Amino acid sequence: MLDTPHNVRYLYNMNGDTKKGNDMETAKIISEQMGGINKMMAMAGAKNFVDHGDALSFKFKACKKYNYCKVTLDEGLDLYNVTFSKVDKWGAQTNEKNIAAVYADQLKKVFESETGLYLSL
Repeated sequence: MLDTPHNVRYLYNMNGDTKKGNDMETAKIISEQMGGINKMMAMAGAKNFVDHGDALSFKFKACKKYNYCKVTLDEGLDLYNVTFSKVDKWGAQTNEKNIAAVYADQLKKVFESETGLYLSL
C-alpha cells in the first residue's frame, strides 16, 4: 500500500477519479524514491498529488521559484524526466524547467537542488 497519511488517502488521476492500491504503481514508486508522501508533505508542503499513469505530479510550498513538480517515467530508458514550474491560481505555467534522464537515486537530489527544499532531515 502507498505510504499515505490519513488526510491523503488517494492519488487523483487526470479524469478526477480516485485510485487505490495497484492501480497507481508508477506513482507509488516515484513517491517512494523521493522519500514517501509523508516526508514530502512534512518537509516541502507537498499537496495535490496526481497520478498521470506514467507520472506523478504535485504542488508544494515555500519555494519562490517553483510550486509545481511533475516526475515522468521514460520507460524505454528506465529514467525519469522532471519538470518544475510556477503555476498560478488560474493554472497558467511559467518559469518552466525540464531536466531529462534522471536516475531514480537522483530524484531527491534534483528536487532539493532546484527548489532549495529538503525532503529529509
